[in-house]
Amino acid sequence: MNPGDVLGAYQLDARLGAGAFGEVWSATHTVLHGRHAIKVLDGSLAASPAWRERFVAEGRILAQLRHPHVVRVTDVLLDGDRAALVMDLVEGRPLADWLQDGPLPDRAVLDVMRGMLEGLQAVHEVGVVHRDLKPDNLLVS
Repeated sequence: MNPGDVLGAYQLDARLGAGAFGEVWSATHTVLHGRHAIKVLDGSLAASPAWRERFVAEGRILAQLRHPHVVRVTDVLLDGDRAALVMDLVEGRPLADWLQDGPLPDRAVLDVMRGMLEGLQAVHEVGVVHRDLKPDNLLVS
């Protein structure tokens, strides 16, 4: 995928990151012009009916979840051999970037950890397990 590619009704703007299961892009809705983040499942995983089913089920569950420390899923895209979750675009920096600036003050560590744990509890309560929890995946605003 490249900037400018269209996936469903979303034009990809910039790749925000990549992980074990795929890539995350910033994107703009081509009609409504809203900005979103799109998590695109890796092609080999998206080709697997079992993975697609699991991905869609997770998206369906997360779309119902409203929590201040969990990114809201707004749509699931199944476009040919691609599968993607459309999410709110969160402004902030990954925790990994903050840590490169040096140790966080004690109060900030407590605030970040509290938010992370509250978000994890919320997703665990609805049956979702985060399988790639790391400082690159925690946004601090």
